Amino acid sequence: MKYLSIQNIINDPGINKNIEINGWVRTKRGSKNVSFISINDGSTIKNLQIVAEASIFKEEDLKKINTGACIKVFGEIKKSEGKEQNIEIVANKILLLGKADPEEYPLQPKKHSLEFLREKAHLRFRTNTFSAVFRIRHALTFAIHNYFNSKGYLNIHTPIITGADAEGAGEMFQVTNLDLNKTPKKINNIRVAAGDTTNHKIKGGEVVRIFTGAKMPSNSTTVVMQENTEIIDNKLFLIKIPVYGDNCRHKGEDISKGSLVLKKGTKIDTKNLNLIAAIGYSKIKVYVKIKIGFYTSGNELVKPTTKLKNSKINNSNFYLLNSLLNKNYITKKFLGNLPDNANKIKKNLLKEVSKYNMIITTGGASVGDEDHLIDTLKNNGEIFFWRAAIKPGRPIAIGKIKKTYIVCLPGNPVSVYLLYAFVVKPLIYKLIGSLINNIKPEKVATNFSMIKKTKRLEWLRVSKKLIKDKYVLLKHPKQGSGMITSISYSDGVVEIPEDVSVINKGDVFDYYDFDKLFY
Repeated sequence: MKYLSIQNIINDPGINKNIEINGWVRTKRGSKNVSFISINDGSTIKNLQIVAEASIFKEEDLKKINTGACIKVFGEIKKSEGKEQNIEIVANKILLLGKADPEEYPLQPKKHSLEFLREKAHLRFRTNTFSAVFRIRHALTFAIHNYFNSKGYLNIHTPIITGADAEGAGEMFQVTNLDLNKTPKKINNIRVAAGDTTNHKIKGGEVVRIFTGAKMPSNSTTVVMQENTEIIDNKLFLIKIPVYGDNCRHKGEDISKGSLVLKKGTKIDTKNLNLIAAIGYSKIKVYVKIKIGFYTSGNELVKPTTKLKNSKINNSNFYLLNSLLNKNYITKKFLGNLPDNANKIKKNLLKEVSKYNMIITTGGASVGDEDHLIDTLKNNGEIFFWRAAIKPGRPIAIGKIKKTYIVCLPGNPVSVYLLYAFVVKPLIYKLIGSLINNIKPEKVATNFSMIKKTKRLEWLRVSKKLIKDKYVLLKHPKQGSGMITSISYSDGVVEIPEDVSVINKGDVFDYYDFDKLFY
């Protein structure tokens, strides 16, 4: 199959011909049945429409094709039924050569200002404006070179004169556009201070004293630091010849008009507050703090200060959740310990549910006779899912009562700790509109071997150690979901996929550091 440019195809369509085409995605639209992808390869200002039918392509593959992505298309040229183009390519195969994150890729299917494109020099060639400009420049340059070549002229590259000492082969010198015979400058009596709103002007051969942060005279171009000058008889002499534009702050050099300052979902902290104030805002719209109420549950739970007896255990989950929810974007409240009683659980939940965006419980979410939370959630709201193929933390359930999310965590502290990191925390971030996702693993090799008994995703508690100039993971000896020491005495967890049953020493998996996981 012969590769063709889009220009080739448009100029000589060849209906029903099979072709291969490469290009960057300009736009994508469509429905459940078909997607229309507009691409351009730079050979022409016109775009070519690709038709991708849902019967041929998987939905998850088409979702990866966004504006800015680079793709290779195999397909057949067809006469288009649309009004915008004469032909289109009905694709039978699409390869994604380069992804483009829609949240990060700056060019979108809309008109961008020249100021905006000035800061995107590596991408501006993909816009119609710059594509047209550079085609004209190319045509003019080619015509000029062609003309002089036909007249017997030779094209040579003349040296560029700079002040740099090139590889020690020459002496350093300064380059300036100032007349060195007229370096003494008459000092104007004007003093320009910061905050001065007067539109000052200076005459040729004059200088003005200006202070840091002040507005420059409208017809001035360069500022010389005082320590690089000398004043004799009210005349200013330059100790060091300045370069045009020295020591000036230009309008828009930090943030240009029309540019994105902060993305929706960005966390507002000290550095961002400084930026917001600098561009002239004293107030901005933000998401309100999320309100979270949390329960522990179980007749066996007592305060740690209580002497243990009669099969009681210390309520460590209260302290665990209270600490995990201690964030500046959360308003939290402990709602008490739920007894193992269905009616009382229902009464407590329904009483508090309207006051919070989310209610978190620990314990009572399994299948025991005293686990009543699931029935309460089923009968009074809806369950999104219950029981997951993970270890530890299988009995987790998430649902809703009215508008409030109900998160039912297992009672085992290890499960609570890990499920908060991998499930609850991302859900909280989603509810507050945050784009932050700190759950980013690193690839580290294991220093142990084992047989994984379940077909579930497993989080093994491990320590990360440097052995022979290489980091490896050592498995904590106690891996039960009730073994709190496996958290306290470990550095993080290694994630073992559900389809892995045998772990050999040296196998590489995703490792999550606790310090980063809960940041």
